[in-house]
Amino acid sequence: MKKSMMKKLAAAVLAASLVLGLAACAGVDAATLPKAEVITAEDLDEEEDLKEAEEEIAEAAEEAAEEAAEAAKEKAEAAKKAEEKKKAEEKKAAEEKKAAGQTAAAETAPATITLDDAIYIALADAGVSSVTWDATHQDYEDGYLVYEIDFTAGGYEYEYDIDVYTGEILKRDIEAVEVYDDYDDADDDYDDDYDDVDDDYDDVDDDDDIDDDDDDYDDDDYVAPAPAEASKITADQALSYALSHAGLSGGQVTVTKTELDTDDGTAVYEIEFRSGDYEYEYDIDAYTGTIRDWDKEIDD
Repeated sequence: MKKSMMKKLAAAVLAASLVLGLAACAGVDAATLPKAEVITAEDLDEEEDLKEAEEEIAEAAEEAAEEAAEAAKEKAEAAKKAEEKKKAEEKKAAEEKKAAGQTAAAETAPATITLDDAIYIALADAGVSSVTWDATHQDYEDGYLVYEIDFTAGGYEYEYDIDVYTGEILKRDIEAVEVYDDYDDADDDYDDDYDDVDDDYDDVDDDDDIDDDDDDYDDDDYVAPAPAEASKITADQALSYALSHAGLSGGQVTVTKTELDTDDGTAVYEIEFRSGDYEYEYDIDAYTGTIRDWDKEIDD
């Protein structure tokens, strides 16, 4: 028998004994007392089992309710996610349809500015008037309908992309033209078949196989002195030249690169910086400070 049952039986026996004792003290015949219902150990077992069964049923019902609530919650979350996914797909489809419509409209809509307007904008920006034209036509560049204006002037190649609707310069690229000729000059970077300094008719005291008419020594015995090394400008000076050319000050830009490098055998400073929506790149001659190449593009 379980402890709880034993306790209940002992309590019942104790209560009955107390009643009989009190009756005897009061001189009451115990036989005249009303008969109490007899509770047996079997009755107590059945009552306890019933109570335990009821508790188990209640626990099972509670667990089932919790599981049902959890399942309902998961179902609701899945439905919510499905709805959000559907809305996102519908939004994307609508945006793609809108973009396709805008592209189609752009392809059929007349340009706001003319080709002549674009040419004028490019020439004014470059500060030149006499040019050799390489290309002038409409094209798409990064999703924009533009005029491509390409020309050569003053030893430089210019490439412009100009928005056909706003006239804004979306791309500007300027590079020095590489010049190759048959005669070497002091102001170019390329040797050729006829060196103006060391030729078959020598005019200076240099180290070749032809004796100079105006000296007393054969050039085979002459050792030319090493040329003095020109001094380089500093990186800060190169940056200042680039900023001055761009029409900007140091406080208006974020410098991303200042590096000494070699370009076609010439020492150059590679200068890069950002300002507003644009990115600038410059190649500055490390000895003369001359701008050899520069580029300005919209910063992606």
